[in-house]
Amino acid sequence: MQICDIFVKLWIIVIPISSLVLNQQIPGLTIANILAIFSIFIPGILKNKQYFILLGSVVLIFFIYEIIGQIFIIENDLEINNFGMRLISPDTNLEILRSSLFTQSAYLLCGFLTFLFFYFYYSKNIDKTILYSSIIMCLYGIYEFLYFLIYKESGDFLSNRIFGGVDYINGSFFQTIDIGIYSINKMKSLTGEPSMFAFTMFPYLIFSSYKKELLITLMLITCIFMSLCSTMILGFMIIIIYNRYINKILKKPINLIIFISLLILLSIIILKTDLLSKLIFDKFTTENESTGERFDLLVANFEFFSNVSFLNKIFGVGFGFSRSTDLFTTLLVNVGILGVLLFSAIYLYPVIMLDKSKFNNCLKLILIVNFFLMMISVSEFAYLPSWMFLGIAYKGLSIARGAT
Repeated sequence: MQICDIFVKLWIIVIPISSLVLNQQIPGLTIANILAIFSIFIPGILKNKQYFILLGSVVLIFFIYEIIGQIFIIENDLEINNFGMRLISPDTNLEILRSSLFTQSAYLLCGFLTFLFFYFYYSKNIDKTILYSSIIMCLYGIYEFLYFLIYKESGDFLSNRIFGGVDYINGSFFQTIDIGIYSINKMKSLTGEPSMFAFTMFPYLIFSSYKKELLITLMLITCIFMSLCSTMILGFMIIIIYNRYINKILKKPINLIIFISLLILLSIIILKTDLLSKLIFDKFTTENESTGERFDLLVANFEFFSNVSFLNKIFGVGFGFSRSTDLFTTLLVNVGILGVLLFSAIYLYPVIMLDKSKFNNCLKLILIVNFFLMMISVSEFAYLPSWMFLGIAYKGLSIARGAT
């Protein structure tokens, strides 16, 4: 059992790291994904039949669902190039069993294995390790920030993930922003980009606040703030609204700190910088390159969705077909209306059903923040921290049912 404990703690430490792979030729070969696959051996050692029944059932249902969607593709006669979508696979024909169906399904499997493990085996003994992993992410991000201040170049020496083979795309996108006469880098740490960093760290922020770890909470607020992206603003807004009008989870000092952070941001804006334009106003105009791309992909996905057959509207055209910058239209095209409803139900069921307690309220807020950030701002279903906290939330439901 000691080996299992070491395995779990190592896995938790690397779960938020998404820009480091063991082999650049295989973009999904992160340490966390590898350990997710190996995690299946622990239930095997412990002879947990329920684990394998649930795993097999979900895999079978997913397989049948995908087959249904693939069969109905035959009814369509569409030129994909006419829609301008971002295809995951380079194939330009609407064909069945595209290569991306298998690669993206593998990412999804790693996420589901993470969910299952923490659903069955989460205990409060690993809470400190969860916090340690967030500290590591923050410290690396701070190092990158200071390195850029001194040398005016990226100091990231660990990230090596790439996409696209020969014409590769760096899997950890280094971005800078000008504030007046100063140029600083947006904090991303060991994730794909600043918005991914903010998305990844918000659950840890809420969790550390629940654990009353003030210094860690302060560090997380500061680092998320330094990501300087719209995802950061949206996440803080969701937290403040939830905490103010739905359920008071965060303590007054933490609320005050978040408010002061946003006040500092406003002060910088007032000091005649163009930061407001870059962070907020540009996001609502297509003149901004990033926003223009987001809008184009949104329109392309909706246009494609409106042209497929009725049954493909229900079941989608296959997981891993296309990818937008929001998860809502990504799911709508890939797994259809039914898939969107199922995903939403899986994510929001614990929010509705968990009893009121400090820990459960913490989990509810984590799921709400994750859900809305994914649907609106971050099209990322494969980041394992989301699956970890989702598994912990369902563990809470399981305990409640056992108690009754």
